[in-house]
Amino acid sequence: MPPDAESIRKDDPSETVRSNEIIPVLGSTFELVENVQLGGTFFQWIFHNCYNSLKDSVGYEIISEMLSEEMRLINDGSISSDYVFQVWK
Repeated sequence: MPPDAESIRKDDPSETVRSNEIIPVLGSTFELVENVQLGGTFFQWIFHNCYNSLKDSVGYEIISEMLSEEMRLINDGSISSDYVFQVWK
């Protein structure tokens, strides 16, 4: 389970806890020029705190396959991307 908003504010006040509001607010004022899906939807939660144990060649293959599957699901619209790079004007 993701941490709740209060624990995020306590641990890292610079982290946004209402990030789902950023894109709609930008869209009400600016025009979206570029939107690049970067993933992070389930990958970040599956590998949270265990990346160091996957740094060998087998672990690298597992991570590569997981990233590929996550991006396939994002690209076919099955899931949305938690991380995006966007350009607005």
